Amino acid sequence: MSVSATITNISRGSLHDGPGVRTVVYFKGCGLSCKWCHNPESLSFEKEKINVNICMDTDVNIDTDI
Repeated sequence: MSVSATITNISRGSLHDGPGVRTVVYFKGCGLSCKWCHNPESLSFEKEKINVNICMDTDVNIDTDI
């Protein structure tokens, strides 16, 4: 059996979501649709093209897949 998942972010040294320091791995795809979701960009299971603003003082942007 093969299992695969799309990872949207890896956060090292996180102090949130519980006691102690931890590494958090964020996966793409969630069917819960919670009103308080902190990562709505990762709800869809499908790959998506996003536009990431590199610098708030300029119009420089990159496109990336998540």
